[in-house]
Amino acid sequence: DESDEYIDLDKTTQVKEPPPIPKGEPAPPVVQAGPSKILEIKVTRGSQRVLVDCERQLLDLEMKQDEVLLASESKMPILEFGRDANDILVHGWNAFDEGEIQNNIATDTDLDFVDEKRRDVFVEVNANVQRLFENQLQSLREFYGRRYESVIDRFQMD
Repeated sequence: DESDEYIDLDKTTQVKEPPPIPKGEPAPPVVQAGPSKILEIKVTRGSQRVLVDCERQLLDLEMKQDEVLLASESKMPILEFGRDANDILVHGWNAFDEGEIQNNIATDTDLDFVDEKRRDVFVEVNANVQRLFENQLQSLREFYGRRYESVIDRFQMD
């Protein structure tokens, strides 16, 4: 609209002047529609960094599982799976408590945004941990199944 008034700042930037507030009326509240841009950038970058870190840790854990599968049938599946998987999940969850993110939370909207991104990352990491957990259970079933069969075979020979 051509009738709008503009303030000329440094002759390069034009900003539309807000309409005046009538005397005696309170100023309208400022409503933040979403998280602050700084927080959004930091959380997005942090989420990507956490996913890369967790993926690397998951690959390390999967390699441990593969080493057991490729070894002799008598090798015990990794016993530290639970601890390692828990460490990965805790890392993914706690990464959003770092100062870089927490120092930029100013409103409930910001906090809700961080919590939503935390849940998104956790769900993705947890899906990968669950896949490895199922592999771990299968390895344990096979290991103890072979041991059970060998015990039965020994008793049948005697």
